[in-house]
Amino acid sequence: MKSITDRAGSIQSFNLVEVDLTIFKKPDVVSIKATGQGGPIFELDSPGRDNNRKWEGKVGLGAFLGLTVTFGEHEDKK
Repeated sequence: MKSITDRAGSIQSFNLVEVDLTIFKKPDVVSIKATGQGGPIFELDSPGRDNNRKWEGKVGLGAFLGLTVTFGEHEDKK
């Protein structure tokens, strides 16, 4: 939606920490892994019609939680 306004630009920074955790693993059959990310998100908006022609900054928190299940995982045996 920002592309249809007259704002010159917007900058965003995502500073997320990621954690991967193997919950369950049975060799050659199945593995279950959980992934979590979280941290602050920063945004800086240049002057435009939708912010009264002033520089504007925003700060928020972001988070994500994912679950991955892999079947038939094979590792090379040496």
